[in-house]
Amino acid sequence: MPGATRWYPTNAARQRAYRQRQRQELAAEQEEATLTTRYAYVMQAAVTAALRAGAGDPLAREVHRTDPFETLRALAEHFYDQAGTPADQRPWR
Repeated sequence: MPGATRWYPTNAARQRAYRQRQRQELAAEQEEATLTTRYAYVMQAAVTAALRAGAGDPLAREVHRTDPFETLRALAEHFYDQAGTPADQRPWR
């Protein structure tokens, strides 16, 4: 059972509560998307800086992509490979 049944004094109150929950879920989703975008660009900058450093980092050479999101995914793939996670159990598969 999903939980306690909500009680509303009127249909209008139920609809307002539903819309409020929808707005909160949308705001949370937008915040997550914004944070993911920021992390992708920060990781892209870090990987690019590591490539430009002296001898170059082997991990940076392995995961460097031109698209920040692809770099983030390649970095995640690297750590999933290191952990031995099967491909069908990864979040984006």
